[in-house]
This record gives sequence, structure tokens and C-alpha cells, in this order.
Amino acid sequence: MALAEAPGSYGAAGGAPRRARTLSLGSVPPPALILLGIVSVQVGAGMAKHIFDQMSPSAVVLMRLLTSALVLGFIGRRALRTVVRDHSRRSLALAAGFGLALALMNFSIYQSFARIPLGVAVTVEFLGPLTVSLLASRRPRDAFWALLAGAGVVMLAKGGGGIDLIGVGFALVAGVCWAAYILLSAATGRHFSGSTGLALASVVGTIAILPLGVTTGGSALLDPGCC
Repeated sequence: MALAEAPGSYGAAGGAPRRARTLSLGSVPPPALILLGIVSVQVGAGMAKHIFDQMSPSAVVLMRLLTSALVLGFIGRRALRTVVRDHSRRSLALAAGFGLALALMNFSIYQSFARIPLGVAVTVEFLGPLTVSLLASRRPRDAFWALLAGAGVVMLAKGGGGIDLIGVGFALVAGVCWAAYILLSAATGRHFSGSTGLALASVVGTIAILPLGVTTGGSALLDPGCC
């Protein structure tokens, strides 16, 4: 990660300015952030898939969303105290929609993981952001790369044997939700400062998946040894 220098205060003796080095996320190249995000998502998905023997996919989704809600809620606790007062109904509805898309995306892809290979599920799911990027592009050559990626998705989805169509269907739903996630994330970021919008969306998503996660997870949610 690159370092950015910020001007410091003058020293008492020499009067020379001191410069403090601070980490700047904005100085990281976008491809590096994308690669980090891909690795993070896939490692998390791989770990979650191995928990399905002890806990239902819905319960795993609940744990994931609850963890993010608690962490982000703690970070943005001051802003969340007055979020209803400080924002319009339209902004709150936008964040709520963002949270529902987040919950359904995670629920669908985890249901897909439970039925088809992880690589196939994620590849099919990627049709969502691929479509968003294609529609947002104005360069003809991008259409070629999108069609090439789409052909790869079709080949992987067919595979060498039988593929559970329900699993593929869940992956497609996850892809649609991923596309909605991208669009709603950007819109929410324009209405909320910092991570407030994401924190609120995580809370909404957790509440939405809570009944199903508790019902299918049962006592396993309280067993630290199951994970």
C-alpha cells in the first residue's frame, strides 16, 4: 500500500517542518483493490461451504450479516443514533433496499453453493456485475470481452456432468442481486456519509434473514464448536 505524506507541525528547536506518513486507501491502484476483493470473497465462500455440514446455509448467512452489522454498527454508532432524523424517507428506503439486496444475494449464493460446485456458482453469479459493467460502458470493444466472458460462463455452467438446475437458478438470482447491490451501493453512498449507509443496510439485511436463519440453524447458532 502506498504512503502519502501529510504536512506536520514545526519543531520547537529547529523550526523545520515534520512530515508524517499516513496510509491512504485512495492511493491504492483500483486493480489491486479489485484483486483483494476477489480473494476475500472467494476465501470467505470457500470457508463457508465447509460449514454446511454443521449448519444450514441460511444460518451461515445470518452469522455473516450479523457479524458485519455489529462491526459496522459499532463503527458508525454515532451517526446511526440520528439516522432517521437526519435523512429523508427516500434515503432510508434506498438504504433498506440495499440491505434487502445484500441479504438476498448472500442467501441465494449460499443456497447455490450447497447444490453446485463453488466455481460454477460464482461464475454464473458474475453475470450480474458483468451486465452492469457492459451497460455502463461506451466502448464497443467491451462488448467483445463481455461476450467472451459470457461464453465462458455457459461452458462452466454446462460442465462435464449433470448440474443441479436449482443451484444454477439460485446463482442467477444472486447475480441479479449483485447487480442491484452495485447500483444501490453507489446510490446509498451519495445519500449517507462514510460507512453509515452500509451499516444501516447490514442491519436491515440481518433483520430480514433473522427468522429463516434462526429457524434452520436452531441450537447450532449457539454452539461455538460447530464452526
